[in-house]
Amino acid sequence: SVKAAYTWLKSTEATSPATFTSPIASQKSNRDLISFDLSGHVPPAGTESMRFMLRVVPAPQREGMPTTPVLTGPGLVIGNNPYAQAIVRHFEATGYPCTVLPETSSQAELDDALDQIWATSPTPHLFITTSHDAKALNQLNARQWEQRRYTALEVPYRVCQRWMQRTIDDRRMDGGSVVLLTNLGGDFGFSGQTAVSSEGGLAGLIKAMLIECWMRGYRATPMKVIDIAPETTPDEAVAGMFAEIAVPSYDMEVAYHGRERFTVQPIHRPLFPMGEIQPAPKNGHSQIRQGGVWVVTGGARGITSVVARELAKRHHLKLHLVGTAPVPQLTDDIRRAAEVDRLQLRREVMKEANLRNRNGMEAWRNVEKAIEIDATLSLMRAEGINAEYHSCDVSRFDDLSVTLQRIREKEGRIDGVIHGAGIGQDARFDRKRPDKVDQCLRAKIDGCLNLMDATRQDRLDWFVSFGSISGRFGANGHTDYSLANDTLAKLTDKYRQERPDVRSVTFHWHAWGDIGMATKPETKLALEMINLEFMPASEGLSHFLHELEHGGSEPEVLITDHAYFRKFFPVDRLQTGEQAFKRERATLPMLASEKNSLSKEAPASITLIPKREAFLNQHLVQSKPTLPFVIAMELMCEAARNQTPELDVIEIRNLNALQAIKWNSDAAQTLNVHAESPFQNVVNCAITADLFRQDGRLVAKDKRYFEGEFHLGQQRSTQRIVRPNVSQLPWEPIEYLPPDAPIYHGPDLQCLQQFSIVNNEAFGIISASSTVQLGGGSRPTYGWSIHPAVMDACLYGAALFSGRLFQKPSLPVSFERVQLGRLADPGEACLLQVQLVREEERGLNLAFQLVGLNGDILLNVSGYRIGWLS
Repeated sequence: SVKAAYTWLKSTEATSPATFTSPIASQKSNRDLISFDLSGHVPPAGTESMRFMLRVVPAPQREGMPTTPVLTGPGLVIGNNPYAQAIVRHFEATGYPCTVLPETSSQAELDDALDQIWATSPTPHLFITTSHDAKALNQLNARQWEQRRYTALEVPYRVCQRWMQRTIDDRRMDGGSVVLLTNLGGDFGFSGQTAVSSEGGLAGLIKAMLIECWMRGYRATPMKVIDIAPETTPDEAVAGMFAEIAVPSYDMEVAYHGRERFTVQPIHRPLFPMGEIQPAPKNGHSQIRQGGVWVVTGGARGITSVVARELAKRHHLKLHLVGTAPVPQLTDDIRRAAEVDRLQLRREVMKEANLRNRNGMEAWRNVEKAIEIDATLSLMRAEGINAEYHSCDVSRFDDLSVTLQRIREKEGRIDGVIHGAGIGQDARFDRKRPDKVDQCLRAKIDGCLNLMDATRQDRLDWFVSFGSISGRFGANGHTDYSLANDTLAKLTDKYRQERPDVRSVTFHWHAWGDIGMATKPETKLALEMINLEFMPASEGLSHFLHELEHGGSEPEVLITDHAYFRKFFPVDRLQTGEQAFKRERATLPMLASEKNSLSKEAPASITLIPKREAFLNQHLVQSKPTLPFVIAMELMCEAARNQTPELDVIEIRNLNALQAIKWNSDAAQTLNVHAESPFQNVVNCAITADLFRQDGRLVAKDKRYFEGEFHLGQQRSTQRIVRPNVSQLPWEPIEYLPPDAPIYHGPDLQCLQQFSIVNNEAFGIISASSTVQLGGGSRPTYGWSIHPAVMDACLYGAALFSGRLFQKPSLPVSFERVQLGRLADPGEACLLQVQLVREEERGLNLAFQLVGLNGDILLNVSGYRIGWLS
């Protein structure tokens, strides 16, 4: 079996008292230090922390899915190896050319080569295979890396940067694709035993590209990372690669072992049995040598200084902090000015710099770094910590070697390394400055390799790398930072293979709320826009100490909250067959919660707050959050299933929207879902709610808003047809309306990608999202009766069709009959067909069908009535 391991810890509220103080830059207050107390630290009692391993598990494709994509143009391959040649052969067999990028020695030469290729033809399909080159870095060697980094790092980044913007400008992104073929042994290096090449960190770049494309409205472009096991032939690998492009999915990281397909899956593996609390080590844990000497890069500021300081206090470590800033030489006057009024000090520094024709902002940043480093050192000295700061650029091997030798001459040995240095700057991919990108990559990647190489003769106990969740998942505006952190992790995975005697681990940090890069205004705003919960510093510190003192057996540790994690792993493949079937039937994701005990006799209640629910704040009718018909449908389906848990809803009849449920404010509103069964396997359901005026006065008690008849059975329709070939239709992309339009659909409801009208019939391509996007990360991704976002996309397509024909906006009114098939897979490209049945006095009567990528009929709807919006 494949033994790929990955660790994830869910961030929780720390429950133990603590103290730690860290310098933190603030332009809004004079507070320079934040304090907690973690003396006598133990893992929090009753902790909700969840520790996961990521491993590759079998993941066969759904029956009947296509195995080859419909190519839309030529390809471009980076790399010189048998896999690159196999890709070229595949393209030649389809009639499209595929160009292998020639070797270059500079960015100017590279840009010229790309211009020549694109002058002949665009290349909407991009393949990166460099980690399979004969010259790929297969051992951790800083000198060899310096010779290899241009080909392995700079060329792919620059090609991706130019390719993505050009493909967008050419309006070819929807038909394009990006594939990275890695050489990490078929398990992405998670085991720390099988990594072949350490050049797998380009995966972080591809993940960040995917997220940026999503943010820019391109949600149907396959971007895949495929790890190839050594026994896989080039032809098998390329066949699997094209099968991935042909079947869009949320499986971004896929491994092929011959013809067998695997995907990455989180596996719950707690450090200790549930409920067992491990005491804090009294005289030090055997995993951390008492009085040891640790080298900490980036350790004089930010998150790294916080964890290094607490680790030193608990285990009496001697710290040697390494950073690029000069050793601080501050006067007492500057220290007092920074403490009393930092804003005024900033103004004075910038003014003086401007008078000398220097960059004022740069001058202040240098002074600010000196203040923070000086504060950290003063704090450590005050607490009895033996700490020394060294000015050294870790990305320069010779500079680092000299610094480490000085430390050895003074201390005798080095016991541990924490590589926390990092530089990040948010910017759209095409606007990334080459100098800033280079700084980011060198700090993380070159610095890591240099530390590994320069300490190869040291008897290290620990080598700890500080990554980021943007390295594991990608992040908007972070192509370089995601690349740097994922490469950092892959280097550390490879390091475990080369030095199994050293406990080595990468921490992928969630965004800290109190300190670190996420406190920068531009970064904080970007994270808040995606509803990312910030992690308190006390939590991050608690997780770090816990893992180093009691764990350390896994190559990568990811600390994040459950909701964020679920967005990237919406499909659970650990339970299959009858076990998965029972779980689906037993789960009611919208209605069931800890505070909502369901019964067959009483109505189920659900309280909704617009700010918390994407399906409310992203679904506005005349600028007011309005319950989507599809969410009402899901609520009633779940109430019907609750009446007979062993059965499923297979059909819905006479489903009516009597009146819209709107929110006039951000206040919570409670809905009641009623269910009664007049006949066997038939359940009548309704949604009611109290109606209030805007001033809060009650107008009507338990007013009825939705109602329908739900038919249950053992199995849904499994009808399959030959999916119509619609490639020649006059397709047009969807341009969604702004928030002030009569009806607004936000990003998580924008699944309809393309549309075409032919006479009195319309067609649409719907890219199915994950249920977690609209339903929220706190709800299960399984157990849904319908796929709300996909169903809403069908209704949007019907509204677009009717609007084009009659130039009027509309809202759904009722359904005569809805036959349900399977749910669309996350990422699946579904075909919508809408027919006009007849025109009615106040609207239209329509029918529509939704067909899966393999021809499965997912929805068959007749008698769908829409009403004109006045």
